[in-house]
Amino acid sequence: MNSDFAKYSFEFSQEKRYELRLFQEFTWNPVSMLMPYKFKFHNTVPNNSFPHMMDYTNETLISSIIYDDSEFSRLFKLCIFTSISLLSIPLSITIIIHLCVRNGELRILSDIILIILLLISLIDILCNQSGIMVYFALSYVWPSHSVYCLIWNYFNYLDYYLNLYLTMWASIERHILIFHHLFFDRPGKQLYFHTIPLIGIISYGIFAYLGLIIFNPCTNHFQMTEAWCGGICFTNIPIQYFYDFFINSVFPICAIIILNLSLLIRVINRKTHLKQSRIAWKKCRKLTIQMITISSIYLICFLPSGIIVVLRSLLANKHIGEREMQICLKYTFLLANALLPYVTLSSLPNLRNKIKQLVQHARRIRIIKIRPILTHM
Repeated sequence: MNSDFAKYSFEFSQEKRYELRLFQEFTWNPVSMLMPYKFKFHNTVPNNSFPHMMDYTNETLISSIIYDDSEFSRLFKLCIFTSISLLSIPLSITIIIHLCVRNGELRILSDIILIILLLISLIDILCNQSGIMVYFALSYVWPSHSVYCLIWNYFNYLDYYLNLYLTMWASIERHILIFHHLFFDRPGKQLYFHTIPLIGIISYGIFAYLGLIIFNPCTNHFQMTEAWCGGICFTNIPIQYFYDFFINSVFPICAIIILNLSLLIRVINRKTHLKQSRIAWKKCRKLTIQMITISSIYLICFLPSGIIVVLRSLLANKHIGEREMQICLKYTFLLANALLPYVTLSSLPNLRNKIKQLVQHARRIRIIKIRPILTHM
């Protein structure tokens, strides 16, 4: 058998020898600590054909490399998520209270979707991102149970969908509030053009992912050493995967871009008319800036991974951006929820001033307490 192995090992073409040499060099040479990887072989030994054991192809070599996080990379991301999320939780609660009640009166309709987005952000940090941070800290999923993996993936996909669709609907409502405000001048119109669409968007997401994830008859093969347990089984079913990707991801992202660009163009074109009323112009400018800012943070965090998935589908190459996705881009959409309270605070000058005053007051109290001690010394 050894002689056969040696015979067929040296019968490679020059091209295949070069490919194997490149693969070995690429596999064993050190790389950046932030871009490590591991590798394995797939189907390199056919059942009844030992001589073809070394018959590697380009597809085999590429698919053999599976990028993974190093300990340094995971700890680095853990520090980033922890530092952003810890302050984001109390800030979200503060903003929600501020938006819900001001001098005992309910806030205007434009803030309701923002309140819902902040609530989703808060739930995501406590449920979804906490699981990711545990994974970064331990290098494996905990608790390591299939039920937990199923629920974790459900909330992950639902959160992704709700962020995009609610932002899309908020963009539509901005057009209505600025240019067609009479749609909301009566409670009945508010019910049809505001409440029912929100209930429909949320209900669709809940039941759609119950069907795709929780009650899907496909078999999951969870990997406890990968984020989100390696994913969910419906992504391996082409019809279900492309339905979810294009309807629940691509469509709302494209709609958000178009709606916000058109909103900006319409406001600029109507600027002279709107400035005739100082109050109306101030309100219009605030609504526009707030919506574009929030939409931008979602697009910045969601677009990179979306572009890579689209390229993979169009070029029929599932390895495009493999390293970038595994190391970084598949986590960026989580930053949208963590950063949302900070972006929202920037559009609320009254609340921002109150927080500054509280911080300054706390510093004065600290100085007063410390000064007598120094004088006594």
